[in-house]
Amino acid sequence: MERYSNVNSVGGSIKFGNRVMLGEYGKITGQGGVVIEDDVLFADKVTIIASEHLYEDPNIPIWRQGSYCKGVHIGAGTWVGINVTILQGTEIGRNCVIGAGSVVKGTFPSRCVIAGNPARIIKRYDENGKIWKRV
Repeated sequence: MERYSNVNSVGGSIKFGNRVMLGEYGKITGQGGVVIEDDVLFADKVTIIASEHLYEDPNIPIWRQGSYCKGVHIGAGTWVGINVTILQGTEIGRNCVIGAGSVVKGTFPSRCVIAGNPARIIKRYDENGKIWKRV
């Protein structure tokens, strides 16, 4: 973990695999549970948030309505680019690349390139041709 990073379980749990690197100014909140497998590399300013605020009643301030917690799972060998935000409920497969500035929420298979806001799959690894192909 690099300087100025903040990792806080907020009553949940955060599990790091081996050889995980969180860049400068990284932030992980694990209220809904976070699992980061082996050899995951995070660039600077990556944020992982495993919960979100409820806002059902417009007559009650949002901060008083509690939160909804659903975990985050990041597969082994994944590279997360600078300024990426990963939101609660996200599952990322193994050996993925997440492009800089992406906002990621959802389920993504192994061996894909994910980018955008909202993030989507832009490339997949073709095992037969041994190349990354645009989707």
